[in-house]
Amino acid sequence: MRRTLYWKRLLIVVAVFLAIGGAVFGVHRVQVKNQVSIFKTKAEQAESGIGGDAAKRGEVLDLYAKYLKFRPSDEAAYQRYAALLFEQGKADREAAPPARVTSGVEGFLRAFPAHADERRQLAEVYLDAGKHMNAKQHVEMLFGAPGGAAKTDIALLELAAECELGLGNLPGAAKHLNDAIATNKAPVRVYRRALEVNHSNTADPRRNAAVASLLDALLRDPRFVNDLTARVAAAQFQRFLGETQNARDNITYALTKIPGGDDDPDARLAAAELTVAEIKTLAQGPEKLREAEAHLRIAHARGPKKLAAGALLAEVLARQDKRDEGIAVLRGVAKQVPRSDPDYAMVID
Repeated sequence: MRRTLYWKRLLIVVAVFLAIGGAVFGVHRVQVKNQVSIFKTKAEQAESGIGGDAAKRGEVLDLYAKYLKFRPSDEAAYQRYAALLFEQGKADREAAPPARVTSGVEGFLRAFPAHADERRQLAEVYLDAGKHMNAKQHVEMLFGAPGGAAKTDIALLELAAECELGLGNLPGAAKHLNDAIATNKAPVRVYRRALEVNHSNTADPRRNAAVASLLDALLRDPRFVNDLTARVAAAQFQRFLGETQNARDNITYALTKIPGGDDDPDARLAAAELTVAEIKTLAQGPEKLREAEAHLRIAHARGPKKLAAGALLAEVLARQDKRDEGIAVLRGVAKQVPRSDPDYAMVID
């Protein structure tokens, strides 16, 4: 009987301890949950006050990171964290280098893989960082999405082409660009890139035919017959190929036949580049340089932020013994170019 009483008392003690322990655990769990929720609440409240401030955005990112450490299943919060990482990566590469951005977004996509926009942005970050294979892997995932719509997505095909170029695969890049053009909706920039890639693809026996076909499309396709950008692009590539007369005919058409052409900075810049390229002898120099200067002054006035126009104008002025004026032009351009622009150092130099 004593043994029975002993066991009964022991069971009572154990039950009491379990009850107390369960209560303590429950209280602790509620406290942790409340503390974790505070991180999210503070992040959401602070987010509205970022206002483009990288330091404040960094603080919000830290709060989201603390929250997600305990609540990685909160899809909406994780998506917001990824969006802020992308923003921080663009605003302050020192605070959010590509490795931090890609690591954070990779975590989000592993947990929630059905986010095409974030996957595309991640591929772009990898591409900018020179991680072409990583970028390609994410692009291929997008191409493999159900429905097949991504295979005719022009921007995605452009991204895929840049991945292949980074990996040295010219035929692969050309294919993606040609697929984009086959949609009959590709803008002029795709044709420009396709011209460059196809011309560089010397291993392709159809290279010249491909280039000729692309130029013909820019000049004669109904979408581009009176498109100023297309005409200028064709003329510039003809100049690159050494087809000076064809380039001159198309630049003249752009300046005189297409509305707005005579006042367009890109058309005027193209005209100036062609004029400088036409200088073959010393005797031709003075007249051609004056002609180029006239085009470039219009181009620079209409597009003061266009580095190419400002740089060429400075060079043309210097070649006419107007070095001080050329330096003044470059200084003016430097004020227009953001310090974050990769070309800023070239202007300052």
